[in-house]
Amino acid sequence: MSGNVAAHEAFSKPFNAMEELVKQLISDPGLWDAKVFRESIHSFMPILTEHLAEELTTLDAEELRKYITPKDFEEYEEKFMEDIKKTVSFVKPLQVLYVNGDSVNEE
Repeated sequence: MSGNVAAHEAFSKPFNAMEELVKQLISDPGLWDAKVFRESIHSFMPILTEHLAEELTTLDAEELRKYITPKDFEEYEEKFMEDIKKTVSFVKPLQVLYVNGDSVNEE
């Protein structure tokens, strides 16, 4: 699990920089530069990809059963759903960005 935390720290800074870039682009679309945007994504994607692959073992059902009961899981799920309803938006770009990330803006 500590490896997951380290990975989060590793991709957080470039991911946050990309979020700032997106905010700038929303406020001033004239700043659009596909190369800069692509480089921003590539600055954290290798780390994020590796992290997500590693997280699969962390989130394995057998592994989770060692630490959490079904009742605990139901409580977490309720809280999670409340938080999601408060924060998720389908109009914020980063939440749907990776759906087609590999093929967007290829040169």
